[in-house]
Amino acid sequence: MRIKNLMTTIIVFWVGLAGFQPITLAAEPDKASSSQLIAGPVFQPFFDEIMSMNPELEAARANWRSKAALVEPAGYLPDPTLSLGLYLQEVETRVGPQQARFGISQSLPWKGKLRLKSDMAAAGAQAARRNYENLRVHLFSDFKKWVFELIYLNQAIHVTFGHVELLKEWEGLMAARYTTDMVGMSDWIRVQVEMDRLQDRLATLRAAREPVIAELNRILNRPAGSAFKVTAGMQFQLPERIPYSRKQLQLAMRADNPELQALDSRIYLKKSTISLARKNFFPDFKVGVDFIQTGSARMDGIDGSGKDPVVLKFGLTLPLNRKKYRLLQTAASESFVAATRKKVGRQNALTSRLALLRFQYEDAVRKMRLYREKLIPDTRDSLDVTVSAYEAGGDGFLDIIDTERTLLALELGLERANADGLKALAVMEQITIRPLIVDTQKTRVVHEQPLDKDNISERKEN
Repeated sequence: MRIKNLMTTIIVFWVGLAGFQPITLAAEPDKASSSQLIAGPVFQPFFDEIMSMNPELEAARANWRSKAALVEPAGYLPDPTLSLGLYLQEVETRVGPQQARFGISQSLPWKGKLRLKSDMAAAGAQAARRNYENLRVHLFSDFKKWVFELIYLNQAIHVTFGHVELLKEWEGLMAARYTTDMVGMSDWIRVQVEMDRLQDRLATLRAAREPVIAELNRILNRPAGSAFKVTAGMQFQLPERIPYSRKQLQLAMRADNPELQALDSRIYLKKSTISLARKNFFPDFKVGVDFIQTGSARMDGIDGSGKDPVVLKFGLTLPLNRKKYRLLQTAASESFVAATRKKVGRQNALTSRLALLRFQYEDAVRKMRLYREKLIPDTRDSLDVTVSAYEAGGDGFLDIIDTERTLLALELGLERANADGLKALAVMEQITIRPLIVDTQKTRVVHEQPLDKDNISERKEN
C-alpha cells in the first residue's frame, strides 16, 4: 500500500534524526584522576582499601557516574510525535471520502539549545567528578592525620612508661636510704604521688587510642572494634623543609585543588544556563507530515480517485511572554554571580588556611629543633647532676621530681610537635595536591604497640 510504504520511510527518517548524538564534554568515569597524591609504600595499601571500601567514596563515585550518564541524552532531540485521527463522519471529496489521518512530527529546538543542554550536563558531571576527587583527598588526609595521632599516643605511652621505670629505680634507692634514716617521709610520699600521677597519665593515653582507632576503622569501613597496628615501617619524621615555596603552594592550590575545580565546573554550568536563557527569546520549530487516507470516488472515471493526499506541516512556538524570559535570564545571571563569588570566597579561605598550616608546620619544626638540640639535652644533664648529688647523700629530692617532670613534658612535647607538624603537612597535601610527607627517615624508632598495663610492674607495697 502506498501510504504504508511512505509512512515507513518517514518514520525511519525521523527516528534517525532523533538519534543524533552530540559531542560530550565529560569522559566516562574511570579510576584515573588528575589529583595524584604520592602515598608511598606505607600508605598506598590503606589508600587502595579506602578507594574500594569507603561507603562515602562509593556514593560520590556513583553520583559521578549518574551525572555522566545524563550527558549524552541531554543533547538528543525530543521524541517525535505520531498521531492518528479518525473521521467520525467521512468528508466527501471529488476523489473520494476522507476516512482517516496519520501524522508524524518532530520538534526542533532553536540552533544551539541542544548543544548548551549537553554542555550543562557535562559540566554537572565534571563537578560531580571533582567532588568525588575532593572527598577522596579529604579521606586520605584524614587517614594520615589519625595515623600520626595514633603514633604519637604510642610514643607518648612509651616515653611515660620510661619515666615510671625511672621512678621505680629512685624508689628502690629511697627504700635503702629510708631503712638507714637517710631520707624523710616527705620524699617517700613525693615519689609515691609522682608515680600515681604518671600511672594516671598512662591510663589516659591508652584510653585515647580507642577513639582514634575507631576513626581509622570508619575511614577504612572496617568493623567497629577492629585492631589497627602501627607497623615499624611507619617511620615518619617531620622534614625540616619542604620543596615548595609559599607562592608555589598557592599556585598549586589554584591549579589543582579539586574543590576549586568543582566550583569552576559549576561556574561553567551557570554560564551555559545564561546562554540557554537568552535563546528562550527565539522560537522552537516543529516539522511534520500528515497522510489522509481517502476511499474510492463514488463515480467511476474520476481522475485521482482514492489518491491519498500528503500534507507537509511547519510550526513554531511564539515566545510572547517576554517578561517571563527576562526574569529567567536574570535568575540565571544572579546564579552565575553567586557561583563566581562562592569560588572566590573558597579560594580566599583555602589561601588563609594554607598560610595557617604553613605556620603550624614551621612552628613544629622550630620546637623540635629547640627540644632536640637544646632543652632535652640540658634537662637530662641537669637531672644527672641532681641525681648524683642526691645519691651522694645530699638533699633535693624535690628538685629531682621537678626536673623529671620537666624532662617528661619536653619529651612528650617533642613527639607532639612531630605529630602536629605532620598533620599540618597532611592537610597541605590535601589542599595543594602536592606530596609533602615522605617515609625516608630510617633512624626514628616507632613503637608498634603501646605497652599493656600488665607489663608495667606494680610498685611494691611497703
